[in-house]
This record gives sequence, C-alpha cells and structure tokens, in this order.
Amino acid sequence: MDILDLIIIGSGPAGLTASIYASCYHLKHLVIGEKPGGQMQFATDILNYPGFEDVSGKDLIERMVSQVKKRGGEIITQSVIKMSKNEIRNTKQIPNLNDQIQKGYLIETQDGKKYIAKAVILATGMERRKLGVPGEIEYTGRGVHYCATCEKQDYDGKICAVVGGGNSAVQAAVQLSQSADMVYIIYRGTELRGDPIWIEKIKKSKKIEVILNTQVKEIVGDGTNVKRAVLEFTGPAAQVSQVTLQNHPTRVGSRPVKLHLRNPPSHHP
Repeated sequence: MDILDLIIIGSGPAGLTASIYASCYHLKHLVIGEKPGGQMQFATDILNYPGFEDVSGKDLIERMVSQVKKRGGEIITQSVIKMSKNEIRNTKQIPNLNDQIQKGYLIETQDGKKYIAKAVILATGMERRKLGVPGEIEYTGRGVHYCATCEKQDYDGKICAVVGGGNSAVQAAVQLSQSADMVYIIYRGTELRGDPIWIEKIKKSKKIEVILNTQVKEIVGDGTNVKRAVLEFTGPAAQVSQVTLQNHPTRVGSRPVKLHLRNPPSHHP
C-alpha cells in the first residue's frame, strides 16, 4: 500500500477546496467523505457565492467535484470510523506494505479499507440538529429548509414557520418576513431567548407571530411539497391537543405552508 502525502476527511466545500489546493502542490491525496457536498447539497438556491448570480447547492457541488477530479483528486464516498497516529511495522497490519517502519496516520473506513498518509486535514463541517419528526427527511429541500438566507426567495408570498427560540430563530424570522406573507415562530419554551434588539423587531413586525409552549409533531405534504405542520401545545395553561398550522389563526387560512427548521446545529469535532 502506498503512503499518501495527504488525506482529507470530509467532502464538503472545505474538503473539496483543500483537494484543489493539494493538487496545485502535486500532493498525492484522497478525499474521504460520506456525502460529497455536505450541508450545501440541501441549499435550493445560493445567491451569495461570488461568480454565480443564482445556483443551486447541488449544481455548485457538482462543479466543485468536477474541478477536484479534473485536477487529479480522488474522492472516496465512505465514512471514516477510525484514525490513529502510529508506526506500521509489518505487513500483517497493512497488506502489501514494505517491511520497514512507516510513520504516519492510519485511516480506516466503514467498508474496512485502510489508508496511510503523512498528514490529515479534518474538514468534517457540521450536521444540523434534526427535529426527528415524521415528514422531516422526506420533505427536506421541498419545503423543509435549514438556511433562511439561502432559500429566502422561496418564501416570497408564502406562509412559513421557524422552529426555535434563540438568536438564530428570531433572526431567521425577521429575514423571512421581508419576503413571506406571514412567519410563525414555533418554540417549545415559555419565552424567546434572542437578543433584545431582535425581540423588539419581532414585536414590531405585523408579519411575525410567536407560538410558545408548542412543538412540531409532524410535517405533512402532498408527496411533492410541504402543506402543513402538526403542532402539539405543551404549556401548563394549555390543554394538550394537536392542531395544524394551516388552521391556526385566520391569517393563515388554507395557503401553502413553508416550514423553516432553525435549530442550532450540532458540530462535529
């Protein structure tokens, strides 16, 4: 087994960019990642990437992957399950490796394959914390989104909901209210936790309504797009029951609902 100059763990934008730079320096390397593109593949429209007035996350990632391969980089679509820094002393540990002491990083993937490199770049990015409710995964990218800025234009003239009560949630609600007809903040707590300046904007907006002591129990669609969110009121003063966002206040009526999930992401080390 050949010893690589570099292994890049993570195949999102950072990992792919690292590969392009590695190729420029003629480093023999691999990119290992379970999902090429990472979280960016879920972005419906990207409006703030230099050089592209309007591009989907999927299309932009395809261009990045193509550039990586054109420069000579290789992408392994696997998860890394183990990494260790040690001395490889014999061929029993790594088949076909010369019988000399080799120092470097030993990387093992989920399919059981092993790789050795002199250096490793960790570009594992992050993964959004999910609600874990029915319909969430099915309608991701089809009404369920994780970036208010990226998909802001998708909410033009529509009804949407932001799930969460911290700064990320209230900021997203203010941003979305600039294009959406109505924005609901759905939060399981008794009061919003955002900074005072954002809370004040929420209170002044006629297009934002806060629903406290409430959790999303299910995301319902027609097989193509999100249509409504099933809510459960859990506050001490509220009788626990299930309603649909579609039928909540009269301002919502029967118009399509765009459910915007805005929970703090859980970062990988």
